[in-house]
Amino acid sequence: MRTVLDRAAQRGEIDPAASLPVVVVLHELPVARRTPSDALLEEIVDLLFLPLVMLQKDRRA
Repeated sequence: MRTVLDRAAQRGEIDPAASLPVVVVLHELPVARRTPSDALLEEIVDLLFLPLVMLQKDRRA
């Protein structure tokens, strides 16, 4: 999956920062051997995704 996201980012189809939560969740599945909890998903969004989105927004302004 990482390769697919990297190639899409190289082609300009996605923002690499926006794909980070997907990569983190996909990494969590085999490592923890369980589906991520709602609390973990919230943590990923709050601590990783939203700050990156806000950083991108600030850079474009």
